[in-house]
Amino acid sequence: MTTTSQYFKLAVETPDEDIKRCLLTLAERDQADRMELARLAHSAARRGQILGILAVTLCTALAGYVAFLGHPGWAAAIALIEVAGIAGANVAGRLNRR
Repeated sequence: MTTTSQYFKLAVETPDEDIKRCLLTLAERDQADRMELARLAHSAARRGQILGILAVTLCTALAGYVAFLGHPGWAAAIALIEVAGIAGANVAGRLNRR
């Protein structure tokens, strides 16, 4: 796969103006595609954070409601599963970044 810098290098070394123009166009498109992919990745990460906060809030509300109904053991189990899930997601995220 040819990178943007390789396109630029070829464009500088090529004497033909039409080929230079084509190579620079390819480099610009390549860079635009990379920027779009980065934007989509950021958007997906943001969506994941929002959904994570929503899930934590709903699980906490469920645990509180179950405790209110008089089942503190079940409420503790729900809260424990929630905390374990959050910890697991954080560990998996850190391992993926390495």
